[in-house]
Amino acid sequence: MSDFLRRLTLLGLIPRRPQWEGAAAVARPSAGRAPTGKTSAAALLEQLQARGFATNLRAVQRDLVYLDKLFPELEHDGQRAGGRGWWWRADTQVQQLPALDPAMALSFVMARELLDPLLPPPLAQRLVPYYAAAERVLADAGAPGWTAWRERVRVIPEGQPLCPAPIEPAVMGVVQTALLEGWRFRGRYQPRERDLAEYVFNPLGLVFRARVVYLVATLWDYPDPRHFALHRFTQADLLDVAATPPPGFDFDAYLASGTFDYVTADGAPQRVELRMSEAAAAHLEETPLSADQCITAEPQSPGWLRVSATLRETEQLVWWLRGFADQVEILAPPALRARLIADARGLAERYGLS
Repeated sequence: MSDFLRRLTLLGLIPRRPQWEGAAAVARPSAGRAPTGKTSAAALLEQLQARGFATNLRAVQRDLVYLDKLFPELEHDGQRAGGRGWWWRADTQVQQLPALDPAMALSFVMARELLDPLLPPPLAQRLVPYYAAAERVLADAGAPGWTAWRERVRVIPEGQPLCPAPIEPAVMGVVQTALLEGWRFRGRYQPRERDLAEYVFNPLGLVFRARVVYLVATLWDYPDPRHFALHRFTQADLLDVAATPPPGFDFDAYLASGTFDYVTADGAPQRVELRMSEAAAAHLEETPLSADQCITAEPQSPGWLRVSATLRETEQLVWWLRGFADQVEILAPPALRARLIADARGLAERYGLS
């Protein structure tokens, strides 16, 4: 393949230096690896060869020196040519090949409204250059229709809006690197009701729920997965030890088990029967609780409906039911009904009504 194509590919393999401190400085002890946020000639050689380029380390080093003269946004850490530490400046404009068209650019801009409320700031910040590129495409398009469409679409979060839990950027950088590259890390974690403790983590995945990001991981050599809120980490350091996931671990199966729903009973799905006001149950006609949901009228009680569905009894379900106050009555299962009755008695006592 031509020198031009190899150098063009090389430009796309060099990472952008993160704007937030932490991920850019993450380095594992292995001598042959560059820190996160940088790359090395040796790493670039591996990537080029994997893409079918017949080249060698010296050629890659020469390419880097050549490109460094053409692109002022391309930086290195001052070591010898082709050594560890090449990156694009954080504010480098995104260049797309092929270029973004206005429709795709609008998709990026609209995606920002969806993602910004969900992503922690360190992750959202990494997308800013791509949003900026999309903004430039729309500005250059000159068609008023694109701007009008953008001004007429909004995203409203469901439920009570909450501020995102703040995550240490350095912690996010370590967790991302450990997860993507398969390393263990040592972290200091503050459980909600216990003292600060230090653990060794085998990262398995990240879960975004509402405004909280959770790490699913095992500890040391134990096989049982657990989840940890990232904002409760005070420190994280990569280890030069490969992560050891449990044999046969399936991320989707772990989530499907209901671990994030905080199952309150034995975890088995059961038939839940509710008596709801028509106003409270109206949205269930369009967004049912389950595939086998059934809604029937109560002839003896005008304005009320009987709703039944097969569900797990979880804290999430309990929170949802509490939100309807006196517009819902739990008929079954008995344990769930008893819990909501206890809640009602507690509220009456709290407000001096008992």
